[in-house]
Amino acid sequence: MINDDGLEGASSGDWMESLLRSPIFQNLPPIYLQQILINLHNVRYQAGDVIIEQGGVGEHFYLIRSGWCTLTRKASERAKPVKLLELGENETFGEDALLSGNLRSVTITASSEMLLSRIDKKHFIKLIKEPALKYIEYAEVANEQAKGTVVLDIRDASDYEAGHIAGSQNIPFFSLRLHGKELQAQNKKVIVVCNDGALSEAAAFVLLKNRVEVEILSKGMLELSDSDEVSGTQSLAVTKEESAEDLLRKENATLQEELANLKDELAMLSRQNRMLIKQTDKLKSVLDRRM
Repeated sequence: MINDDGLEGASSGDWMESLLRSPIFQNLPPIYLQQILINLHNVRYQAGDVIIEQGGVGEHFYLIRSGWCTLTRKASERAKPVKLLELGENETFGEDALLSGNLRSVTITASSEMLLSRIDKKHFIKLIKEPALKYIEYAEVANEQAKGTVVLDIRDASDYEAGHIAGSQNIPFFSLRLHGKELQAQNKKVIVVCNDGALSEAAAFVLLKNRVEVEILSKGMLELSDSDEVSGTQSLAVTKEESAEDLLRKENATLQEELANLKDELAMLSRQNRMLIKQTDKLKSVLDRRM
């Protein structure tokens, strides 16, 4: 990594325009945008450099000025890394750990020479998170559902099955990026739910990037546990003592879900591979005509 502070010379009008059009930034007040630009610092990476490592502490939020990088994740320490997706120019990453307080959940590696702009956690929270995110109380959820708002529970499948808001959908957080375009196509407002509200903030950023109108259930499922209003169709499903057979059944369901997610990832990679083959064939055709 090479520090390259200062925006002059390295930035372009096109990059700045793309930044201001981003769903994360376009609704921020001008004073916040000005402070963001002042506090951005440029860093350069070479192909193969690890920008973020799974299990590390989150310290910065990144904006890609040029180049592209690859996101991978290990299901366990000894497991092989699974490629999730690639990010390129004008895209952002790094907010998950800053918002949730958890360790980095993926490894991000430069796949080419890269120029990034980054902002530290303190300024990210003050200038981007606080003005960008919106919250909702549990008492308002039923009315929103009646209007067609989608309640999206991003907890693991086992937690969701143990108890959830009636009528909610379950997409675990680590699968959410694969469903961003799908949720955008629904053109509906989304309320995000997790255990305590923290991971929902990271999920809200994923949805905002896909131009989905989103609010966060304040305090998450903890608010339901403490509420006297939990009753009727909006109540938590009753949690019963689980037998060994129940636990095995849930574990199997979780494994099936992970398998389905891997199949989705494989299909996405196959599409990308076909596109690369077509582009290569076109390039060969052009070169043949010139020879």
